[in-house]
Amino acid sequence: DPAICAVAAALTAFVIRGGALYFGWTLPVYKSRPGRTEEELQRDRIIRPE
Repeated sequence: DPAICAVAAALTAFVIRGGALYFGWTLPVYKSRPGRTEEELQRDRIIRPE
């Protein structure tokens, strides 16, 4: 029954969210990296050498 599935999903999300608030769970943070140089792009054949 779709209603039972919806209730189960909502309850699961609520429990996970509650655990995250209580235990301080977080997702990993995005860490930017410097871009590749033109030589590296040519070496990896992402752009064609001129």
